[in-house]
Amino acid sequence: MGDIWLHALHGRNSASIDSTSPSTNVRTWVADILSYLEDSSSIKLGGGSAMEDVISSCQTISQQHTGFSFVIMVAHMQLAIVCQSIIRDSVDSSGEKTSTIIKVYQKYVAKLRNPPVERSFYRWYSTGCRYISLVASGSFYILVLAAGLELRKTIAEVGGHIFSEVGQMLRRPETSSTPTLITGSIIPTIAWIRSRMPMSLEKLFCPSFIERAGVGDILDCTDIALTDKVFGAFQQNTYSLPARNVAAWSSCSSQVMRPNIIMRRECNVGGPLRPALHTLEHSLPPVPWTPRISIIKTSFRCDHSNNKCFPAKTDRRENAAWTEGERVKAA
Repeated sequence: MGDIWLHALHGRNSASIDSTSPSTNVRTWVADILSYLEDSSSIKLGGGSAMEDVISSCQTISQQHTGFSFVIMVAHMQLAIVCQSIIRDSVDSSGEKTSTIIKVYQKYVAKLRNPPVERSFYRWYSTGCRYISLVASGSFYILVLAAGLELRKTIAEVGGHIFSEVGQMLRRPETSSTPTLITGSIIPTIAWIRSRMPMSLEKLFCPSFIERAGVGDILDCTDIALTDKVFGAFQQNTYSLPARNVAAWSSCSSQVMRPNIIMRRECNVGGPLRPALHTLEHSLPPVPWTPRISIIKTSFRCDHSNNKCFPAKTDRRENAAWTEGERVKAA
């Protein structure tokens, strides 16, 4: 199953950076993402440690194109990291964790002015964990492949065990049944993207998470050893990744130009790009109509004692006898 997913990650064609290929045009993907980040209508990423900002980012993002998919994956990674940091930091005197993802929602998210429904929140968290697993397995630039091949929804839908298999094969291609797919296509493609898109992330993730990984505020995405250290520190529920085959990934360790694309907290993008990205809500079309709501006042009180109990008299024996009688009739 993991091999099938890797084939999807690679795309339909064997030419990993074929500029004429409609399904794996990596040059176009990179151009799309850079153009999207430069566009003033692009998404704002909130502070990595502020739950309300991260939730707001996730709520205002919807899929549109390659650059948009790339940004929403980073936003969901932010959410997963800040949630795990809260859970890690919530321990009692015996060292046992006292928080869960459910408690995180109840304590930090449900009280927000415009909270998402629980199901959406848990889905964002789950997909964020999966994106982090992919980045830790391959490279931060694997998100470009996932965005370009429109795999974001697929990643959200497949079983979690697939990421353990994919992580094993990406880090150690020799364990795959199709190692040349990884070493001859996927890794060279990631290396090419890395050389054309030197990027760093500045204060995007929760400070306690970054401090625990032992790195500074700026994360150089071209440094695969550094990104392994940071995203490899994220605890997945059911598996841990093996050590990377350094020889197989040597093309992603070569010297490249100093990162000149900087994604900052509040999503200021520096370098050659314009210094500010506006929140997506400013670029969304206005709601075409507003529903009319009528409020009818009544004397009904849901907290009254009469409204907290079953109104009719009940007898368990009579209920049981009636149920058995109906079963006999049905037989």
